[in-house]
Amino acid sequence: MALGGSTNAVLHLIAIARSVGLELTVEDFQKVSDKVPFLADLKPSGKYVMEDLHKIGGTPVILRYILELGFLDGDCLTVTGKTLAENVQNCPPLDEGEDIIRPLENPIKETGHIQILRGNLAPEGSVAKITGKEGLYFSGPTLIFEGEEAMIAAISENPMNFKDCAMLTDGRFSGGSHGFVVGHVCPEAQDGDPIGLVRNGDIIRIDVRNRRIDVEVAEQEMEERRKNWTPLPFKATSGVLYK
Repeated sequence: MALGGSTNAVLHLIAIARSVGLELTVEDFQKVSDKVPFLADLKPSGKYVMEDLHKIGGTPVILRYILELGFLDGDCLTVTGKTLAENVQNCPPLDEGEDIIRPLENPIKETGHIQILRGNLAPEGSVAKITGKEGLYFSGPTLIFEGEEAMIAAISENPMNFKDCAMLTDGRFSGGSHGFVVGHVCPEAQDGDPIGLVRNGDIIRIDVRNRRIDVEVAEQEMEERRKNWTPLPFKATSGVLYK
């Protein structure tokens, strides 16, 4: 959370927890995000890259730093057979004066970048990546793409048309994404749920302070759209992609 890592961590960690019988929900990530500030000045929203972080000590140094700040439980046993605190006790501290990792009293954002948004567009939640540089509120008309390839082609053809946009998807995203980006919207479009009923021109509102994501369409209109909705065919009908 302090490094501003991928929203896909939410997806993966929930799956890992479930595989060993532990209950982990999106609300647990929100609780952590409320407590842990965003400290790393890293791309795509910041100045530095992971290689720069490696040069100042990498993950072990960061673990020691946030452990000292009280954001980690140092008694947790790790795969080394030692506790987390024991693993990093011999790591050097962060260099004085380095500006890749901000001090606690001067964070990039006072809370974490991961925000769980709900609303009539995401009744079961969504995962937003909000670094603070894009602001805390967005409103604008929808432009719908039925897949990543079509969206990339449109952006490549007219990149300036997408300068002040937000990206919403019921899927996941990775790479150099910045600005308002909201993924893992639930329920999914394939099931005929809200994100699948949105039409071009509908106004979307993202209100980070209130953790809301809504489409300005009356419920009665959404119900009418649902009656006339038909699912898109699956791109894969067998194998791993189908699963």
